[in-house]
Amino acid sequence: MRKDKITYSLSPLALLTLAACGGGTDPIISQFVSEKLAGGPLLDTTAFNANNNISSISSSPNTSSISLPVEDSALLNNTNSVDNNDSNATTSADNTTPINSSVEDNTLLTTTASVANNNTNTASNSSNTTSLNSSVAGGSLQDSVASADNTSTNSSTTNTTSVSNTAKNEPLEQPTASVAEGNNSAISSASNTGPVSGSVEDGPLKNAIAFLDYNDNGLLDIGEPSARTDATGGYSLTPTQENYSIVAITDENTIDTVSGAVVAGITLKAPSGSIMVTPTTTLMEDGNLTASEVMMVLGLPEGLNPLTYSAHADISGLTGSAKTAAENLSLQVELANQQILSVVNAFAAAAEGSGVGAADAFEAAIKSVAEEIKVQAATNSTLDLSNQEQLAEIKLNIEAKVDTLALTNASIKTTEFSATMSETVKATGLVNAKIQEITNTDLSSSVTQSILATTQVLKAQVAAAAKATLGNTAGDISFANADGVALAAAATNEAPTDMALSSNSISESSDSLVVGNVSTTDAALADGTASTVFKYAIAKIDGTDHAAFSIDATTGVLSLMAQPDYETQSSYSITILSTDEGGKTLSKEMTVSVTEANNASTIAKILAAQGFQPLSASSAAEYNWSNNDLSNANLAGRDLGDFNLAGANLKNANLVGATLSTTDLTGADLTG
Repeated sequence: MRKDKITYSLSPLALLTLAACGGGTDPIISQFVSEKLAGGPLLDTTAFNANNNISSISSSPNTSSISLPVEDSALLNNTNSVDNNDSNATTSADNTTPINSSVEDNTLLTTTASVANNNTNTASNSSNTTSLNSSVAGGSLQDSVASADNTSTNSSTTNTTSVSNTAKNEPLEQPTASVAEGNNSAISSASNTGPVSGSVEDGPLKNAIAFLDYNDNGLLDIGEPSARTDATGGYSLTPTQENYSIVAITDENTIDTVSGAVVAGITLKAPSGSIMVTPTTTLMEDGNLTASEVMMVLGLPEGLNPLTYSAHADISGLTGSAKTAAENLSLQVELANQQILSVVNAFAAAAEGSGVGAADAFEAAIKSVAEEIKVQAATNSTLDLSNQEQLAEIKLNIEAKVDTLALTNASIKTTEFSATMSETVKATGLVNAKIQEITNTDLSSSVTQSILATTQVLKAQVAAAAKATLGNTAGDISFANADGVALAAAATNEAPTDMALSSNSISESSDSLVVGNVSTTDAALADGTASTVFKYAIAKIDGTDHAAFSIDATTGVLSLMAQPDYETQSSYSITILSTDEGGKTLSKEMTVSVTEANNASTIAKILAAQGFQPLSASSAAEYNWSNNDLSNANLAGRDLGDFNLAGANLKNANLVGATLSTTDLTGADLTG
């Protein structure tokens, strides 16, 4: 075919087809096609080089094409390529959010590079999704995207999700991961293999229990992977099923590392694929809200993706105005999260104190906030969580839910709940107004921590008031007082900083069950004063030995409930709570060890447990095991100096390390 016979009205696709049908080996046609293709932007193109062997992809400036496989209508992020070369495509499954994407300059997306040997490079996707463009001639090579020069590839297999625990601080709808020119970037996931990593934040929540919720009931069930979060709120879990949501629950071991407060009794959620679990992701998950709805109503940047953004990501590499902007955004998001939980925790405490179960109370509160966000989003309005009129709308939502729960639970006191909520709305609005006054971007400052920790005090006040409410007469919530004195005092009071146990061990032969005394160190106020009176309690946390102990709430004396036995249990784990006069609480895990008493009574118990009994009925029976059949007895490491083992059958007994220097072994059988 001659170049001068080619019509100039051929489309780019026709030109490429021309190349594919033989022109690719003709230098003249190849040159012509190259010249024509250089004249304008091309999208979704398949390009061939002169050899028809190597995939070559090009695009002209400022072009982009977006195509992603979608499952359950969840197209959240787009994938772009870098400088016409890099491509990152990630599948999404079950409303998950792909995390990595690359954005720079000119982009060419959803391209397929075909070669003469009939291999096809395609981006694979989860089952029941629409695949990206592909060109197949003969055989196919699946699960890869090929691009020329600097190549970034991505592969995945059916129904899998790959999650990277990297949170960016740029408020982008599609978070970006920069790809340096000349570098390869690859993400892969395999069904039911790679770990799912992320972070739980209000502030970073240390010792929260993160788990993969397979049955979407919000409860940690047998077989669901779980782990305690670290000091950054981080976790890593390996899924054993394809479909799940991510849930984090808290108890008295959970600490908000920003406020220093104990954060117990909350449940945070996020969809599969999210790397953040926060109050905002919980609103999305429980309230069926979109990211843009939540961001707009809370007054946050609408392009911010709460599924990937961390207010506590490392921004130490930033300088100047970029660092200032990142710090201000972090503060803005942190204060929004704190205010959300301030409302949810206070309203849930009122419900729980009125007879609603803890889980139902929290769910009713978070969904009531979500419903109001939905209402405000419909009119493109914002929600001020310090505004008592807007909080009153949330109050109506939760009252309706409590009324419904009361239809099947006669113990729920709806009249008392309504009375408590009136005061709770006042107090919550004032606490959130105090939170909004924070301008210091240093979230670790003691002033900021003290203000944020007032939400913990608010929750305790509401809970106590709800229990004290009679009819329409609400219990006292001091933060609701218009003079603001109680709230101001709480905002300057720092939580206790440490606890110590005077003795962390007890002998199994102790005549007393007292382990030791708990003491508390409190932070001094600006005037140099510090709390000297504390209220102590043992946190009732599953998996600890809380039922084995008691503590004097005033003195801090810690005691066991029963005589310890080294052989039965050599150590105990408990969590102690110390609350200062201002209502702020410190939580600390402690271990109590049981020391072994190497005495006759203990050894007698050991032998009795092995089925051996003394033959003597004398007062020293526990020492007298003469003529007894102790064959195969395990007495390793025991001090048998006072024992009478004369004539005893000790054949094959384990006496390694036993002290026998003064033991009466006359006639004893020590063979074996």
